[in-house]
Amino acid sequence: LLNRPSDPGGERPVSNALQLMYYGVYAPAPDPVISPNGDGVGETQRALSYKVVRPSNVTATLAAPDGTPAFTETLLRQPGTYPVAFPPPPVDPLAEPAPPAEGRWRLEVSATDDLARASTTTQTFTVNNTLGFARLSRRTVVVRVRGKQTISAGVTLTRPARVTATVETTSGVQVATIAIRRLPAGRFAASWKGTTRGGRFFVYGGLYTVRFHATNELGAVDVVTAPFRVIRAAPVPVKKPQSKG
Repeated sequence: LLNRPSDPGGERPVSNALQLMYYGVYAPAPDPVISPNGDGVGETQRALSYKVVRPSNVTATLAAPDGTPAFTETLLRQPGTYPVAFPPPPVDPLAEPAPPAEGRWRLEVSATDDLARASTTTQTFTVNNTLGFARLSRRTVVVRVRGKQTISAGVTLTRPARVTATVETTSGVQVATIAIRRLPAGRFAASWKGTTRGGRFFVYGGLYTVRFHATNELGAVDVVTAPFRVIRAAPVPVKKPQSKG
């Protein structure tokens, strides 16, 4: 018993217990998708690492999308947490680090501790630069009956993909879908006039974003614009024709 008993005088007499034991190697989950394309969004992967709780012979391998090992090590590790560099350093220490290859990366760590217990952990993530450089045409849009003001959101595609553009509140509630298209590489923009999914009603005033979601052979990737403000205003007055006397 590792913890102090809750009852005074000793351990509580119960006939059943649920007990968990952890002894193997463990690797924290990485960011599922990163997009190191220079637009400032999702550029880097959180630190890759693994942990052992007993002295262990460890083999750690980081495999590139083509299956080749970009990093590998086999050595005796004492209890602790150990980093795995990403992007992997170049073989030549004087060379400039190359951008990580796009596709699915795989970190696999196997360990055998001093009690001869073997364990393995695996984590995967994707490098996907399909979407980037999301921009808005304006930071505020005024919506009203008979109004004509709209807002446009643009994004750059580096390869063909099926793209969906949705408008969301800043808390992630989707209010409208403004585009679903199969697109080639290039610049794409979608416009919105402030209405809900059916196009019959205007949304409430407040802060919103546009989310672009792309799917292709590399998997799925999202990019979100900066927030913009919606202002609901009174309808545009209708000018009545003057009668001739």
